[in-house]
Amino acid sequence: MKTNKLDLIYKRRSTRKFTNENVPQKDILEILNAGHMAPSGSNQQPWKFIVIQDDEIKNAMHNVVVAKLDDLGKRIDSPKAEKLFLAYRQYLEFFKNAPVLIAVLCCPYDSIFTRILDKYKTQDEKTGGDVALQGTSACVQNMLLAAEALDYGSCWVSGPLIAKKELEKVLDIKDPYYLVCLVPIGKKAEVEDAEKFYRVDIKEKIIWK
Repeated sequence: MKTNKLDLIYKRRSTRKFTNENVPQKDILEILNAGHMAPSGSNQQPWKFIVIQDDEIKNAMHNVVVAKLDDLGKRIDSPKAEKLFLAYRQYLEFFKNAPVLIAVLCCPYDSIFTRILDKYKTQDEKTGGDVALQGTSACVQNMLLAAEALDYGSCWVSGPLIAKKELEKVLDIKDPYYLVCLVPIGKKAEVEDAEKFYRVDIKEKIIWK
């Protein structure tokens, strides 16, 4: 059977349950280097990575997220909303159980051209969005695909950023860098099922002109 060159993209799934198996440093470096090869505005490579394997640090991160969630939960006065909240919060807490947790950071994009635009543009003119964040997002996608290629599970996790300031303090992240997301990595204990991975027909997402 002929292998589709795009199979890696089509078979990747989000993994939220991991085994305790160790992830060798050479594999971590390969995943990070794949991210590092992503395109970025003016090739500024605005990303930086914090690789977290220490359980104490992961627990400290988990604690600040749980504290924020507990505080938010106290404000919910609808039984229906509370039920949904309690069911969903697991997706914000599972990261601590991954053997490797990568915090992906980004620093703001800056160029002489954007400075000129910012100085002379009118109020309603835009400069194309957050260029640095776009590049860092491409970096994260490369990492997810590299993890799949090496037979590891991974997941793009942004929910814990409900405690973004607290997480940045735990990780000692300083300006100009800021936390974009977390990427837990490890051997797959369980993979997101096909139903959750449902995609609408691509034809519904395309406008031909």
